[in-house]
Amino acid sequence: MIRARAADVLARARMLAGRAVADGFFVGASRLARLHPRAAPAAHRIEHIVDIPYEASGSRDHLLDVWRPMDRPVPMPVVLYVHGGGFRILSKDTHWVMALRALAGTAPAPQTEDSARAAETTSRHASPGRSNAIGEERAR
Repeated sequence: MIRARAADVLARARMLAGRAVADGFFVGASRLARLHPRAAPAAHRIEHIVDIPYEASGSRDHLLDVWRPMDRPVPMPVVLYVHGGGFRILSKDTHWVMALRALAGTAPAPQTEDSARAAETTSRHASPGRSNAIGEERAR
């Protein structure tokens, strides 16, 4: 019993250490990438509104960012991007480049438009207050 408990503690410690290393790498890479002149949203005529609370918990975990074209038509489709970190590693602050790529035209626009139409259709047919969105970017 003691060996099994020790093995569980060791496995958990390895998982937490791996998570910390991965998170540290991507946070550092994200901060470094922001120094590049083309990383500025305004350079692509994109407005970035940060840290909008979507739940009144006071937690950084309940903040979202809005990325939108400065010259925007009304109404606009919306894409909710949720990275694949399982809410355990990384954050919106490490995945900002996904929004910038989509809005700056360096990512395929049809995927963005398809995602917006799918989200709109889903929300139209969902029970009020019962919608969920999940996502993960895949390399092509």
